[in-house]
Amino acid sequence: MILDIETTNLLLCTLANEQFALPMTEVREVVRWRVPTAIPGTPQPILGVIHHRGMVLPVLDPRLLLGIAQSPPTRSTRLLVVEQSGIHAGLVVDAVVDIVDVETSVIEPAPASISAAHAQFLGGLFFSAGQPVALMTLSAVYAAVTAANAGG
Repeated sequence: MILDIETTNLLLCTLANEQFALPMTEVREVVRWRVPTAIPGTPQPILGVIHHRGMVLPVLDPRLLLGIAQSPPTRSTRLLVVEQSGIHAGLVVDAVVDIVDVETSVIEPAPASISAAHAQFLGGLFFSAGQPVALMTLSAVYAAVTAANAGG
């Protein structure tokens, strides 16, 4: 008997010693950190823009949305070039850990103890190597940045 187990391919990364994951279907490339050019008047989660492979990409810091303290870049800081619904951006992470296949059945909803303001960015929680990993929802990150831009 062959069991059809549904899995999803995820990129594991860290933000301030906490592990997060993004679907590999949304990650186009991982590149070394480079300082973005600041653009006056942009919402707080946008650190600026970079020019990458012929595109101008906004650089987003998810720490500002998740309530995680910012930290200066290190040698392991990376930009994840991500794309969702045709929108490209660079997402700052402290380090890239691994690419893993996770059974979708082990991904649980975000715990009720997480504030609604932060839970909106999390599509679930699972464990990898005994550590909790939060599945980041890129569409919610984009929506929050768009709402911040509309607000002011």
